[in-house]
Amino acid sequence: MSDRYVAYHRQRARAGVCMQVTGATPVAPSVEWADICLWNIDDSVIPGYQRLARAVREEGSRMLAQLAHDLQHDPDTMARTERLKERLLDHPQVVESSVALWNALRRALTASLADPEGAVRTRLGAELVAFGERLRNDGQLRARLEYTPMQEILNALDDEMTGVQRVCAVVSEVVATTFFAAADPTAWITEGTR
Repeated sequence: MSDRYVAYHRQRARAGVCMQVTGATPVAPSVEWADICLWNIDDSVIPGYQRLARAVREEGSRMLAQLAHDLQHDPDTMARTERLKERLLDHPQVVESSVALWNALRRALTASLADPEGAVRTRLGAELVAFGERLRNDGQLRARLEYTPMQEILNALDDEMTGVQRVCAVVSEVVATTFFAAADPTAWITEGTR
C-alpha cells in the first residue's frame, strides 16, 4: 500500500469523514480484479493496512476494507458483516453523524437552490425547461400523461422509476462535483494495486 494511498485516506479523515471504505479488496487471486484494487491474498498486506488504519484513526476516523470476494461468497463473512452492520446502525454516533451529514447537505442544497447562478438550481432549471419543451413538442407524451389510467401508470412504475434514477444520478453528480470536489480520483485508483 503506497504512501499516497494512505495520505489520501488521511486527508479524507482530516476533512471529517467518520467511516471510510477501501476500494474492492479481493481475498483470492482473480484476473477480473487484476489492476483495479488492493490485494489481500496473503499476509504481506498487513503492514499496509496497519499504516492505513493508524493514519485514519489519528484523524478520528475509521477504515473498513471492502472484502469483495468473501462478502459475496462466504456465508460466515456475510453473517459477521450483517452483525457488524446492525451494531453500527444501532450506535448513537452513526445516527448523529447521519443527521449532521443530512443537515449539512440540506443547507448546501438550499444555498445552491437559493443562488440564481448555483449549479444545482441551474441544472434543475435546465432539466425542467427540457421536460416542458418535450411536453410541448411530444404529443404522444402529453396524451400519455393526460389520458393514461392511473393503474396503467402504476403498473409501469418500475420503468418510470428507472428514468427518475437517471435524473437523480445527474443531480447527485452535480452535487458531488459542486460541494464535494476533491483531487482527481483516477490519480490514486491504481495505487497499491498488485
